Amino acid sequence: MRTCIKCGNEKSDDDMCTKNICYECKSLYQREYRKKNKDKIRKYKSKTEIKKRHTELEKIRRKGKPEEGILARARTRAKKFGLPFNITSEDIVIPDVCPIFGLKLEIADKIFNDSSPSLDRIIPELGYVKENVIVISNRANVLKRDAKIDELEKIVMFYKKLDK
Repeated sequence: MRTCIKCGNEKSDDDMCTKNICYECKSLYQREYRKKNKDKIRKYKSKTEIKKRHTELEKIRRKGKPEEGILARARTRAKKFGLPFNITSEDIVIPDVCPIFGLKLEIADKIFNDSSPSLDRIIPELGYVKENVIVISNRANVLKRDAKIDELEKIVMFYKKLDK
């Protein structure tokens, strides 16, 4: 049993939020806040409207400053997987061509493709830190993603033997 800091009633743990406020008080507060702050509340209410607006903003971000979009997605992945993160958009340099395959890198409007720029962690365990990230093509990054260097070498050796 815990005491709600708003209404002072004792409630079971199941009836309490994480901040020592009961769900009833939290709901009441949210309704009052929405009434008072209609102009501050998000303009787009339905999930489809929010998703559509987010997609529009993402397109603008990709075209204008693709480094910002790459940085935002890297930050999300670092947080999700508990990886170190200390890079800025200045650390993300998008070359004209992929340094591995020589593909011309192109910023995609909607769906990432083989020639989209992709941020690669040179040593994955080190995370998104300066000196450990490089921009390569999405194709190269997908091929490298789950493979270890010795595994890639084995694949190359196997196909070289077949070529003879």
